[in-house]
Amino acid sequence: MIPYLLKIKPVNKTSFEKQSEAVEQTGRLAKWFEREFGTIICRELRKSFMGTDLSRDVPWQNEWANQLGMQERCSEFAAKTARRARAMMNDPNLNITQVV
Repeated sequence: MIPYLLKIKPVNKTSFEKQSEAVEQTGRLAKWFEREFGTIICRELRKSFMGTDLSRDVPWQNEWANQLGMQERCSEFAAKTARRARAMMNDPNLNITQVV
């Protein structure tokens, strides 16, 4: 009743159409991430930030990574990406070069 009153046509998308839209948005988010941070591969991010890839499995390397602030850096990546994903959900036509 409400869509009729508001003159809104109901959208009956198939699951395939919904999935296709989600895949497209995910791809755009990945391209934005790569453009923003240089890569989408965690090991390469760590190497570019610290100059080397330190393993969390090796105690002394894990300690160095902590001293260099890698966990905080990863948190910054995640927070910025979450903000971007939220902006993309609010504006599906957001271009990867647009600043939010």
